[in-house]
Amino acid sequence: MLTICFASLAFILLAKPLKYLLKFSINGAVGIAAILLSNIILKPLEIYIGVNLLTVLFVGVLGIPGFASLILISSMIG
Repeated sequence: MLTICFASLAFILLAKPLKYLLKFSINGAVGIAAILLSNIILKPLEIYIGVNLLTVLFVGVLGIPGFASLILISSMIG
């Protein structure tokens, strides 16, 4: 009985952080796919975004605005 109480308490306490971790992971995965797709589409314009930890974190945290800003920054630099 005590184990069930501790398990349910742990689940209640960890539910919110796990929700944010799952959202961040989904945003990161979609961000990687969007970066790779944009590299294929924007290749004739010579706009390239590298797929690395920093860009994935940027898109994972900010979502679509982060992706758009990466394209904008890449087009300004390159």
